Formats: sequence, structure tokens, C-alpha cells
Amino acid sequence: MKNFFVLTLLSMFIFTSCAISGVDADEEGVFVAKPWIFGSGGVNDNSLTEGTSITAASTDVVRFKVIPQKYAEVFDDVMSDDNTPVDLQAYVILQIERGKTPILLKNYGEQWYDNNVRETFRKYIRDRVSTYPMYDLTSNREACQKIEDETTVLLQSYFDKLNKEKELPVKILSVIVDRATPN
Repeated sequence: MKNFFVLTLLSMFIFTSCAISGVDADEEGVFVAKPWIFGSGGVNDNSLTEGTSITAASTDVVRFKVIPQKYAEVFDDVMSDDNTPVDLQAYVILQIERGKTPILLKNYGEQWYDNNVRETFRKYIRDRVSTYPMYDLTSNREACQKIEDETTVLLQSYFDKLNKEKELPVKILSVIVDRATPN
């Protein structure tokens, strides 16, 4: 009876101290160890690219989509070159490089887009929009194409700058600007 009790306690401890983590086909998981007693914590250098894994219960899994992701930004009352406020939407399509999600988490965190890219992207769009008159922004597709091209070049330059400081394993696939609508 004593052996059964010890075996039961041991199996309960083993099953409650483990967690099963999995990722979908379009995701990678990064393990962040937070040991309670023994070992060292931090971001694991190897990511979970497919299937499931058993980890300590104190280990968190941060999931990143590694397929192209579209980030939408809404602009309300952006001033055009002729001081007419316009509304528009702009999108940037970004893709995290496969196998480099631990680097992204270590260098830029889980909210990497919001913390490092979003406001710079918004600034580049606002700056480009303010160089065109309202008529071009609402009806000239070539003006929108120029804004997209110029913003892509500026954003790539910004990513290159970030890469010099700390690696940013993200590719810019495209920038899309919808036609503006006047108020």
C-alpha cells in the first residue's frame, strides 16, 4: 500500500509539472523557460516548427505566424498638399523568416510590429501623402503607386538600420495604399 501511495504521488507530480505545446502549420513556437527551482530561464534558441512538444509547466510558448501577414493602418484626416483632409487605408505585408523566430523574440519582443514598425510606417505614409494634392490621391492611381514605392524604399532602409543594431528577421513583401476619400 505504501509503494502504491508513493507511486501515485510521483506520477501526479510528473503529470502536473509538464505541459504539451503545439503549433499550427502556419506558425512557429518559441519556448521561454521560467524555471521555478533549477535551471536558467530565457528564450530557447530552437523554435518549434511543427507538431507538439512536452515542456515544463513553467515554460511559456510564444507563437508567431510565419506566413505573410497584412498589417492595416487607418488614416483619418491626413492633410494633402493642398490642405484638404483625406481618409485612407494603407497596408504593409510582412513575413517572418522561418527558423528565426527566437531571434525576433529576443531582439524585438512578442509585439515587435507595434513596438518597432507601426509608427514609422504610419509616419512614412503621412509624409508621402502630404506631398500630393487631394485630386491625385483620390483619382490618380499612379500617385498611389508612387507612394507605395517610396514607402517601401523608406521602410526597407529603416529595416536595414534596425538590422545593423539587432537582427530583424522580417521581410517586406509589399506596401498597398488605397485611394483616399475626401471628408
